[in-house]
Amino acid sequence: MRALRSKQHRPVFTPEERAQWVSRFRSSGLTQVQFAQQHGLKLTTLQRWLYGRGPKQKRPKATFREIVVSPLGPTGAWAAEITWPHGVTVRLGAEAEASWIEALLHAVCQAC
Repeated sequence: MRALRSKQHRPVFTPEERAQWVSRFRSSGLTQVQFAQQHGLKLTTLQRWLYGRGPKQKRPKATFREIVVSPLGPTGAWAAEITWPHGVTVRLGAEAEASWIEALLHAVCQAC
């Protein structure tokens, strides 16, 4: 006689509970990995809640768009990096002026 395998039951969260988890993550200042580990969540579950993908939806293919801005000058080490939840990353050099950063961020937001 074969033993029956029992399924592990995973918690089911209501849409309101998922929204609360997302809000808690966004105000936590933690990385996705840190937050998931600290709260006993699967990283993929947290990411699905953050990006609004259902369990059977595929991640959209990456697309690239060129954004033309005036050059900074000599390149050096990155002074800052900004990453949006949908995957866009902008790296800024230490020489970047506030007006240039503002124009760049505006162009990035328009492109997304």
